[in-house]
Amino acid sequence: MQTEYEPVLEQADAVLDEVDAALVRLADGVYGVCASCGERIADERLAAAPTARTCGLHAG
Repeated sequence: MQTEYEPVLEQADAVLDEVDAALVRLADGVYGVCASCGERIADERLAAAPTARTCGLHAG
C-alpha cells in the first residue's frame, strides 16, 4: 500500500541520486562538461541547474 508521502520520498531519492552523480563527476574532473558533446556547460546553466549533465544545446 502506497502512503501519501511515497511520491515525495521517491522524488527526494531521485534528486539525491542526481546530486551524488554530480559529485562523482566533480571528483572525476568532468563536472561542467556536456555528456553529449564534450563542450563546457555554461556557468549560468550550472548555477540554475547544478546537476546538469548536458549543455543548453543538448538539454532534453
